[in-house]
Amino acid sequence: MNQIITDVRISSYNENPVRLIGSYDALNGQLSISQILPFGETDLSGKTKKEIEQIKVLQRHSIVVVDSMTAFNKWDLHFNESEHLNFAVGAYYELERQKKLILGKEIRSRYNLQNVIQVRKLEVTGNVYEINPEDTENAHIAILVSCWAALRARGVSAITNEEQEQATDQDIDDFLVPFSI
Repeated sequence: MNQIITDVRISSYNENPVRLIGSYDALNGQLSISQILPFGETDLSGKTKKEIEQIKVLQRHSIVVVDSMTAFNKWDLHFNESEHLNFAVGAYYELERQKKLILGKEIRSRYNLQNVIQVRKLEVTGNVYEINPEDTENAHIAILVSCWAALRARGVSAITNEEQEQATDQDIDDFLVPFSI
């Protein structure tokens, strides 16, 4: 499947904890983020059997990213600020420059990352970014983490898609005789 759902749950920063749902198209490299859900596990109460089955199918193609390993029982990636924040900002700018990041209207207007991230200096190794801690909310970090997770998932998706390719007749070498002089 070329569609990967990013389910990012962030709670370590300002304002209320946030759960951001995105859809990453690994084939086109496009990340769409348009939905903010209540923080917490997916509530299946009151759902029909068919709806529960659809949710489970979506969960099989989802990558759950958390910033607190103890907040949830099941997660796929742990975002560690000291190790991953710089990569997350880089992933955001990479997707933004290529016009591959699509934010929903409400998310773009309410959580504009241009207001909280600034280039502090340029070094030989690349830009050094500075994030304004007073204005940064959980949703800002969740957008960055979604970009980071999508690019990580892209690499894994490329590997797994290559493994699924079937061998053709040209790939099969039927000359199994050992070489001899």
